[in-house]
Amino acid sequence: MTDKTLDKILISLAFIKVNWDQERRDYIDNFLPFLATLMVRKKYESIEENAEQINKLIDDFKQEFGLIIPYHPMVTILNRAKKRGLIKKQEHKFFQTNEVFKYDFSGKTQAQERKDEELINSFMNFCKDEYNKRLNRKEAEKILIGFLKQHDLEILFAAYDKSALPKVKPSKSNIFLFNKFVESIYTQGQELFKVLLDIVIGHILANIVLYGYEFAKFSKPKLKDLNLYLDTRLILRLLGVERGEIQSAYSKLLAELKTQEVNLFVFQHTYEEIMGILQSCLLWVENPNYDSLEASPVLRYFKEEGYTESDVQMFINRVDKTLDKYIIKQIDTPDPNIYAYYQIDEEKLQQFIVGMYKTYNPDFEILEKDYTIQRDIQSISAVYKLRKGRRPQNISQAEHIFITSNSALAYANRNFEKEEYGQDFYIPAGVTDTFAGTLIWLRNPQKAVEINEKKIIAEVYAALKPSEVLLKRYLTEVERLKNDKKISEDDHILLRDSLLARDLLAEKTLGDPDKYTPKTPTEVLHKIKKEAYDKYIREKKGHQKTKSMLESEREEKIKTFNKLDKRADKIATYVGYAILVIFVLLSGFSYFKLKGIIKWIVSSILLFFGICSIFGINIKIINPYSGKSNFGFVTY
Repeated sequence: MTDKTLDKILISLAFIKVNWDQERRDYIDNFLPFLATLMVRKKYESIEENAEQINKLIDDFKQEFGLIIPYHPMVTILNRAKKRGLIKKQEHKFFQTNEVFKYDFSGKTQAQERKDEELINSFMNFCKDEYNKRLNRKEAEKILIGFLKQHDLEILFAAYDKSALPKVKPSKSNIFLFNKFVESIYTQGQELFKVLLDIVIGHILANIVLYGYEFAKFSKPKLKDLNLYLDTRLILRLLGVERGEIQSAYSKLLAELKTQEVNLFVFQHTYEEIMGILQSCLLWVENPNYDSLEASPVLRYFKEEGYTESDVQMFINRVDKTLDKYIIKQIDTPDPNIYAYYQIDEEKLQQFIVGMYKTYNPDFEILEKDYTIQRDIQSISAVYKLRKGRRPQNISQAEHIFITSNSALAYANRNFEKEEYGQDFYIPAGVTDTFAGTLIWLRNPQKAVEINEKKIIAEVYAALKPSEVLLKRYLTEVERLKNDKKISEDDHILLRDSLLARDLLAEKTLGDPDKYTPKTPTEVLHKIKKEAYDKYIREKKGHQKTKSMLESEREEKIKTFNKLDKRADKIATYVGYAILVIFVLLSGFSYFKLKGIIKWIVSSILLFFGICSIFGINIKIINPYSGKSNFGFVTY
């Protein structure tokens, strides 16, 4: 694959998004400008309606734009071009019309080329500046394409073809670096994130076209009254047992699904699984015998966040409230005795699921996931029973669909269906949440950016966490170090439970289990203590600086208040003399006008205040506990 090919791919994906923003007819129309541009550049006189000519068109398309469009989707694009008047058909040949030149985008991609170049250069600089890793442009572009392809299965689980993008094999550590880069440009609010978002949406649209007209069976009918059954992890994410960005993404998805008037359900066994997971967390979150190797991801999350039993109890209390908020109803699975005729081969489905899991994770052990797998099988089996043997050709006929955040599970389910019922296309029993989200924004293109932005950042944060394989190796070594008394009990807890330790583990290995060594835990511990010490020094310096500033301010205020007090004393003295004169005059007047005991009381009081003023006695002396001077300033 040449450097130029990689350039073409990124420009093409972004330009698909541009077409979508301008036309917004449907996902097939996005490719008409590509076909028109190709015909102009290659100066096609005609395209014969046969396999040889169409395959040549496919090769030219790949060479010119870097995208892989298989035979049947290419025929779909040709038929759409004919419908829109770009080409006409005569005697099994396609001839271009003058409309082709209106769709030709040659010379219109310069601005997008500059944006793509800025994105790639920024990623290369990020790797050099933050990780001292130098990449050439071709390597950086391959990593970006690898980042896109790792999410192919979320859309293509039900398609016959794998991807519109060529095969690339960037390392896990390079994918980790790109996720860190995306996190950086997102948190900084850079425009580059919008450039990446356009490429991601273009990638999804490019993959959708691989379904050809079959995707219309998903996207055209209304979703109203469709019954969706949600999986365990989706509900847990909605509760917020992962990072807030992930919760926000799923909250948005379900809110949008409700706008389409779908019915949301959770099977009773799924509800019980959710409550069982949370009840287990309640039992172990403060238990000193907690085993990190046996802990669920949810329990690890609670430990990392430092949650207590009362915090976990709040999550348990939140389950029913969350279901009520999104109008998610609990429902029992169909009675097996009544629906026995529609029972699928669950053992065979399990073989497909386990096989798929092992494909993506060679260290997968069924014993660790058997309970979860059985619950997933129970959900998928229930959907088949609810469909009563129907093989729906469109979303309206489907009526019942299981929605999961596990793309490998959805793919395994689709392969099981092909094995059992043949290659004919119909709506699968289970679809991914990404697929469901795509159905939403295809109907409402304004939602494309909003939904995908939340989804991307949620996936980025999830990808930056250590994988189960890496975490298991790390925790095993941490336990060994504790048992061999090579680390203290406090260090053991710190390495086992702290979020900082997990983040440093991911940073140290760049998310690649193969970069893990037995020394990694002690290196992480050293890093934590060094960072803690550095933080202490920074805080100490900050405190000293703050203390110095406060002392300086205090001295200035004391000087100011001393001046004010002296000035106040002078004023009080002058006022005292004036009052004395007045009081003496009043006293003399009172002596002649008042009689008896009243005359002597009034005279004594007036004389007392006058004498006090002469000697400078004021409110501070009379009431030393007031804490204020006679002008109301706070004293020190």
